[in-house]
Amino acid sequence: MSGITDGALEVHDEVQESTAFEHLLDDAIGTTSGRTSKFDLDDVRRAATMIDGSKMLEQLATWRQEARQGRHPGGRPPKIDDRVILIVLLLLAREHTPLWATEMGAVLHRRLTKEARVFLGLPANLSGTARGRTEARRWYNTAWNAFHRMKALMDPYPDTPLYRLTNRSQRDRIVELRDPEVVAQGRERLNWFSDSLLEMTFRLLPRDVRRLINQHTTVGIDQTPMVAASPRGRSPVDKETGLELRVNPKTGKNYSDKLVLEQDSGWYPINAERREESGPASKPDKDFVWGRAASIAVLVPNRPVNQAEFPNIALGFSMSLPGTQHVASETVRVLQSIADRGHTPGTVVADRLYFATLSPESLHIPVKEMGWSVITDYKKTGLGVKGGKAGAKQVEGRHYCAGTPEDLLNASVDAEAHTIDDDTYRKRLDERTAFELRPKEKPDARGHTPMMCPAVGPNATLECPLRELHRNATDKIRIAVLKGNVPEAPDLICTQTSVDFGPEDGIRDAQLFRYQSKEWSDAYRIGRNTDESYHAYVKDVGHEAVDTPARRRIRGFAAHQIMATMLLVSANIRKIVTFLTDRETRTSKSNTTGQNLGPLRKTRRRDREGISNYKAKWPLKVLPGAPAGEELDPPLRT
Repeated sequence: MSGITDGALEVHDEVQESTAFEHLLDDAIGTTSGRTSKFDLDDVRRAATMIDGSKMLEQLATWRQEARQGRHPGGRPPKIDDRVILIVLLLLAREHTPLWATEMGAVLHRRLTKEARVFLGLPANLSGTARGRTEARRWYNTAWNAFHRMKALMDPYPDTPLYRLTNRSQRDRIVELRDPEVVAQGRERLNWFSDSLLEMTFRLLPRDVRRLINQHTTVGIDQTPMVAASPRGRSPVDKETGLELRVNPKTGKNYSDKLVLEQDSGWYPINAERREESGPASKPDKDFVWGRAASIAVLVPNRPVNQAEFPNIALGFSMSLPGTQHVASETVRVLQSIADRGHTPGTVVADRLYFATLSPESLHIPVKEMGWSVITDYKKTGLGVKGGKAGAKQVEGRHYCAGTPEDLLNASVDAEAHTIDDDTYRKRLDERTAFELRPKEKPDARGHTPMMCPAVGPNATLECPLRELHRNATDKIRIAVLKGNVPEAPDLICTQTSVDFGPEDGIRDAQLFRYQSKEWSDAYRIGRNTDESYHAYVKDVGHEAVDTPARRRIRGFAAHQIMATMLLVSANIRKIVTFLTDRETRTSKSNTTGQNLGPLRKTRRRDREGISNYKAKWPLKVLPGAPAGEELDPPLRT
């Protein structure tokens, strides 16, 4: 009997357990998101304070009023407003959840505590019950409509169909009928959106840190590809007309008429050597991705330090179509925005794509007029003598005496060709400084500076047959200009006391520090490493994954920039939290004795010891005549 009774009890228990187990997913009926954790009142209030502090809501209200042109909105009031959808986006971005409309709807449906719902003014349900497919779908539609209402105020391409494929003739027709003013207004508003939210993250920093940054704002700027939500790409376009090419200019073959969803994208060259091309030559060509170009300005240290003085966060951001024709305008816009927001223009660090490639009229002059100094690298073709004025020779951003020896003028050229070793190269650079022109006085209000021959004045660094040594000159040993290097027909720099140099003279190659000096190497290496590090940081698939299109499936240029901005905001906040945590730990350790607080974050070894691909040991890793099998390691040419 006892055995039969025990068996019956076991069967009864299994039935009860099975019944309970079968109902575990009842609350998830009708939903598509597997995330069930809830955002509490503190989470929502913190996100709301950030959104309110960005001043974005007031601007959206102004744009909406302008769009209505005095007319009443009409219809039923929306269930949620811009504030709620932006808070939801920020919550999802900080949680590293994909920014999908389904996830937005899931947050509104069942991922907020009762207190958080009351704070946001949300009803308990929309269909009379908090469960079921109907309720989930209504919250999804509510989130979708709210996001697209906000997006429509900033969309530069409202005429682009995003839910049907278009052929070449349809796309050409759309481009031809576009209103340039609508495009310009939408781009301006999107950039305002990005700038306001990134500036909000800057204001999260303590006041002493913000003041330190604003003493001399140093940023590194670079472009990175943002792959479009739809990978369907068209044939390359003509850079002048913007219309698609019918024939491959290299092979002479006709391009096929491809069907595309997101036409307001372009082919971004992953291979730097193909930047001048407008797209892949064939389908198997993997050197291009279909998407947009993101220009990001990142705060970088302006001097070598053992511990971070501020977090390296994004301070400026804009998106454009890929192509070198857009690089200058986007760079100027981002730097102008940073200056307009009250940051003191300091130094901008950029690779060869920028100041070594683009025209002075489009980039160098506007950047200098804003007050920014430049630190950059040169292409091989930019080394050595490149122009000059009044007899002075310009070499790598500086002007030198007309009698400078050729081996000094071509020091970088010889180093790049590996015909001299590193010690010889450094020695020639040091000797060349004595031949550099000196300013007679500070620049005037127009930016003009009188420059002197280095053999003139009491502080002369040279002795020249064409110049008498100043009577107050010291008795120090000076380098003498050889008679064979003296020009046969001396120009103004050799005959006048000084020559006027305007703000645009030599601006193409001008930069803050002498090329390849220790100051230049430190600034360029730190700036470029920090910039590249931030790009890798926001692309981390475990966090923001900003370049992963599957994490942001809503199509369109405007939606892409809005969601990318929220991801950069999330990355900035992560950076700031880490910085504040490290600072508090250091403070606690300095005020505490005998307590083990654990290891502190250390500066990376490659930064402490100068181990870097960015010319830490340039120009030569292996000297001429090295044993067979040794490979040269030239600097990166990014």
